[in-house]
Amino acid sequence: MTTTRRDPSKRPDEGRREQLLEAASRVIARDGIAAASTRRIAEEAGVPPGLVHYWFAGKDDLLESVIADNLSVVGGAVSEASLSDSGAGLLPPLAAAFEAIAADDRGRQIAMFEMTCWALRRTELNKVARNQYASYRRIALEAVEASGATFPPDTDPAVVAQLLAALTDGLTLAWLADPEGTDVTAVLELAARALSDTPASE
Repeated sequence: MTTTRRDPSKRPDEGRREQLLEAASRVIARDGIAAASTRRIAEEAGVPPGLVHYWFAGKDDLLESVIADNLSVVGGAVSEASLSDSGAGLLPPLAAAFEAIAADDRGRQIAMFEMTCWALRRTELNKVARNQYASYRRIALEAVEASGATFPPDTDPAVVAQLLAALTDGLTLAWLADPEGTDVTAVLELAARALSDTPASE
């Protein structure tokens, strides 16, 4: 997918881009990805359709940016927890990640899974899904490295990060499908204990 954009430094109103991202996120969360045409997004944002193409190469580029924008929220929460609770083990960043997810709009979290499937169904957009999960692993690895947790000999922290990313992703889907049957806190505490020698909590 080609996502050529004009030089952002030449754009006088960067707030328009954020306005369009927020509008796209609302449309996808409310109506699903199939409804997220550039015209519909422009209507939601209250701007002319041509403005979407000024900021984004097309729908694919816009939706890829929506994914990145959503991930930045979780990544920011994990980074903040990792800094404030550095050396406190795996539980604080795991809990922070899920708190950010739980505080988000339910429709938008469902849309994240929908957008992943959308990207996987189109060969030219498979890299969008790969980049999404690479971001999950990067966020998890930052948390692992800041946690102060110790692991069995020869354990690769990057593999621990892969496991945490997969756990969080699957736990989120389970919670969205069956919140009453998914004890998020217990699962995260068990994971923190099982994956390291560092206590999950005091």
